[in-house]
Amino acid sequence: MSGAQLDRASLVAHFGLAISWAPLYGLLRRSTALRPVTAGLATGAAMSVLADELMTPAFGFSASNLEYPLVTHLRGVAAHLVFGLAVAAVTETAWSLRGRRP
Repeated sequence: MSGAQLDRASLVAHFGLAISWAPLYGLLRRSTALRPVTAGLATGAAMSVLADELMTPAFGFSASNLEYPLVTHLRGVAAHLVFGLAVAAVTETAWSLRGRRP
């Protein structure tokens, strides 16, 4: 597999993982009393902890967590929190446009 093919495959895997986590937001909003921002942050935090900090090193997709500087972990957490907020914004907008509310 060439470098370009590997880059494309990793991008597809990354976006596929993101899409698979987005339904967690709807589940949180419909089954709990969490407000949109809180549910979005919880979605992002869950993805950060489970996917980045636990699954990725456990499956050998990256080096061990201790081999990365703290700033790398903090940047990843921040990015996943923003992801959760983006999922919240898109989902709430779609629900509003369709006249559906949790």
